[in-house]
Amino acid sequence: MEALNDKVILDCQTIISHNMTWEEAKIRYNLNEGNIQRVYIRYLIILYGSKKVKLLLCDK
Repeated sequence: MEALNDKVILDCQTIISHNMTWEEAKIRYNLNEGNIQRVYIRYLIILYGSKKVKLLLCDK
């Protein structure tokens, strides 16, 4: 379980550092299931705050 958490955190850092849109992140990390998407969104909010995640989820 800890390895999964580390992977999600690393993926979230990459999403933010590469300034990806949420659609790009879903394709790159194969985030098809709603539960997995929720985990990523929670980690993003915890790591970077809701304002930054809100911008990420909006289309650019």
